[in-house]
Amino acid sequence: MKIINLKFYIFIFFIFNISNAKKIQDLLQENYSISFDQLLGKGGTGEIWGSSSSENIAIKGGENISQCDKIKKEFEIQKNIYNQIEKYDKTLFERILVLNPSKLISNSADVCAMEIPRLYPIKEETNKNLITQLKFGEENLDSVDRYENEIITGHSLGVKQINEIINRYSKITNNKTNLEQLFSDLGTFMAILHYKLQLDGLDMEICMVREKTNAEIYKLAFLDFGMCNNLSKYFKENKNNKIKKYILSALNVEKRLPNPTCTEFNSFKDNYINTAKTEKYEVLANEIIEEHIIQQFIKNIVIKKYLDEKLKTNGHKTFQLIGYLNIITNWVQKDILAHIKNNNYNISTDNTFDYLNKILPNIIKQKKDANNLSNLEKIVIKKLE
Repeated sequence: MKIINLKFYIFIFFIFNISNAKKIQDLLQENYSISFDQLLGKGGTGEIWGSSSSENIAIKGGENISQCDKIKKEFEIQKNIYNQIEKYDKTLFERILVLNPSKLISNSADVCAMEIPRLYPIKEETNKNLITQLKFGEENLDSVDRYENEIITGHSLGVKQINEIINRYSKITNNKTNLEQLFSDLGTFMAILHYKLQLDGLDMEICMVREKTNAEIYKLAFLDFGMCNNLSKYFKENKNNKIKKYILSALNVEKRLPNPTCTEFNSFKDNYINTAKTEKYEVLANEIIEEHIIQQFIKNIVIKKYLDEKLKTNGHKTFQLIGYLNIITNWVQKDILAHIKNNNYNISTDNTFDYLNKILPNIIKQKKDANNLSNLEKIVIKKLE
């Protein structure tokens, strides 16, 4: 009985997907003379289709009301981002890429599509549709994501691998090819997104792409804005705590932005703050950078490593461990942040770990004599003594 039911659901799922694809294809046939016969990608916000007849365009199609709402939103956001970069500094387009969608089409509330320029992966990739995502918060990462039936859907690289690609090809731009330039442009773009467009960048992808199938120049690309939250009302009301909460939640997803372990971190930080300054948000940008360092680096790398070694947690994320991380972070963050600043925002994980080892015993000794400790703080002290 169970086997019959399973087959039935697989059949229904197959028919449902064929039906949805047909809806999108019907829309495309109504509006284009070429056939979009290549499914390039699939996600929560829709499907990406390419054509074997044209290497220049791709289609992002939605097959329900939720997806179409996100595609319409993304269409407007990408137009606005493109216009803001053009207004701020056109030369950025020599090195970075934001898709400028050509048109938005629909034949109902739940079937829609937008036309975008087609992108191509870096030469290291064997899959012609596999776009490489960059994780600047990872020192050493080479990870391939797989989907159903072993279909490869994504490739993520850390700073070490990004630098190797740049050094190997020296073709990210015609005259500036180093990692420092990449970090500078990253900082500039993120500040444009946060302070000029007032978007948090949630679920945005940072990638390295080619604009043509045979292009030798790679660009830093920013994709997928359909999940971004608009923060303009919080900016108007000067609700900085709300702004910081949204931006930091987006920044710290999957270690997309760099840590002060990179010698190029200052290029990212300085360009982020200087661009924010043009909108009079220098102070807020400084606070966000510092909180980003605390959350992504101090808490989730340095202190987590300390707890893994001290308590033998082996990386397991438990409710208690999250509590321990929060408590120790509150105790040491000011001291460690001062230590990082004293080293001009250029520090290794091991050096910071050693500094934590040095200061934490004295902090625990002081906390032990306090009268207002919570029960969890008492447990942390007992475990770490």
